[in-house]
Amino acid sequence: PCHGLPDEATRSLRVERLRLVDEQPAALMRAFIPQRLVRGISRRDFASTGREQSILYILERRFGLVINEGEETTAPVCLTQPDAGLLGLQEGSPVIYKACVIHNRQGEPVLFEQAYWCTPQTELVRRVGARG
Repeated sequence: PCHGLPDEATRSLRVERLRLVDEQPAALMRAFIPQRLVRGISRRDFASTGREQSILYILERRFGLVINEGEETTAPVCLTQPDAGLLGLQEGSPVIYKACVIHNRQGEPVLFEQAYWCTPQTELVRRVGARG
């Protein structure tokens, strides 16, 4: 075998998705998954709405991977091209960058994902009048 080339155990599949909210770009997501774990994955596996669009949902339900734990890093960054263009923004626009690694029960990484979020990820807050 040639040295320096990835073998079957180390090849990754890249899944790139543009997430929309109300038909507008909300996030650009790039996931890297060991190819041996997701044989046959395709666009048809991803729904356009609901929890079925989650890569974790697909890994668990379609491919039987048991997710155990993960780490996430979040930081503000400014977009560069071509990512800015994919999100419909100007180069240099501020966004939230998230990177996470997810492990299975054996401690093996099964997913590394990078995401650029250009819309807030907030929960609905209901304000109640002051008591007094």
